[in-house]
Amino acid sequence: MIKNIITPGSNTGELAILREARKRNVTTGGWVKKIRHQSLGVHTRDYTGQSKCDLDNLRVADLTVLITTDDLRPDGWNRKERIWKRRQCRNVVCVFIDGEQTSIVRDCLRFGVEVLNFVSLQHNQDCPEASRKLARFLSGFLEDASPIVERKAPSIWDDAARFKPLRKRKLLPGPVANFSRTNDRRFLPGVAQLARDEIFQLVVGLPIDQSLKRQIIDDATCKIEAEIDKLATVGRQRNWFENTWQKCAVEAARAHVKSLPKGSRADLSVLGGQLLWKTPKPDKHDAIKFRQMCEIAADTRLRQDRFLRTLVLLYLGGLGRSKVASGIVDGLLVEREGKTILKRKSKSSNLKYSPKEVNERFQTVGKSDALIEAGEANRYDRLQDPFLKIAETSREGLEAELFYMADEFRRRQELWNPKWLAAFCHWLCFLCGDDETLWRSWVGPPISPK
Repeated sequence: MIKNIITPGSNTGELAILREARKRNVTTGGWVKKIRHQSLGVHTRDYTGQSKCDLDNLRVADLTVLITTDDLRPDGWNRKERIWKRRQCRNVVCVFIDGEQTSIVRDCLRFGVEVLNFVSLQHNQDCPEASRKLARFLSGFLEDASPIVERKAPSIWDDAARFKPLRKRKLLPGPVANFSRTNDRRFLPGVAQLARDEIFQLVVGLPIDQSLKRQIIDDATCKIEAEIDKLATVGRQRNWFENTWQKCAVEAARAHVKSLPKGSRADLSVLGGQLLWKTPKPDKHDAIKFRQMCEIAADTRLRQDRFLRTLVLLYLGGLGRSKVASGIVDGLLVEREGKTILKRKSKSSNLKYSPKEVNERFQTVGKSDALIEAGEANRYDRLQDPFLKIAETSREGLEAELFYMADEFRRRQELWNPKWLAAFCHWLCFLCGDDETLWRSWVGPPISPK
């Protein structure tokens, strides 16, 4: 249960969060900068500066949420980096102001949060618009999280036991968790043993002959050992362990049950409760691979990389079919070392992220080349265009719809299809045209002031 919501109270946005929480009888706290803000009813300590207060709140909170409300100046980036680099010591997530409440609720459930810390990263310390946005943001969050928020709870955020040093956390027990965190091959034998145990437990329960079970187990074991040898060099997504051993078990079972009578094969539906047993219908877009690309793009770990997610949506929507648009976008994307991963070289090297992340995220489905190839298959169809009516009446409305789709894509699976993505790409190319500055606002942070 979430008992306390705290913030350092160092700008108007964070004060708006405290006010909104108090309206809903949620116990608040933190280091509020000005004494006159004690009327908010929060328990405060002496304000010792933003940097010190941020780190102290980070120590006592179970989860810290960094909310970006607008484009940041260098001071804002410094504050974000100061907290973000401590994520190995405490749980920290980054979100944008629009459409992130559901993800935070999931994180609170996953981490068992009792004290939740909000940090507002905003361009102007005294911005009324940021205050209104953050008040609405917290209101939406508290509505989504109402089953796990305790009203009028005791103040526990300032308990002495919570003031722990910011040391790196110990690895969770188990070879899978240890390997996920360290990528150390010394844990691979343990991972392989766990996978063999899981396969054995699954197969021995199947309603088939004992000798056939042994053949399936042996075949699946060989497959899983070959897969595990690749793990140290392949990017791993969420639930990679379960997906890997289950895939090997399914492939082995399918190979060995073909000789069984039809009725016996039907009995193997016992697998359906745990594995994807049915063979999906073939699709010209290679439905499984395309859907997997969409799932990776919508993964919550990309929430702080909205620009990168928008770029991926453009790839999947068929950006390459527009020579003007793809040329401009290619020119904007440069690795930190100054080398481009795309077809063109670029003289610009001032974006805040590296497109190398595209390859890292999409390792399992063929990197950026596979994304571009999938996008080429997604042709824009005017008759199936979900944005057409908006585009015919309001350019501003179209721009707003496309902006929100990039966030809604993370949680609405009905958007994960070629029709939506092709239309998204088509109309974004229409909006931006050959305006490089406008493209930069969609697929890369603005140039930082020199």
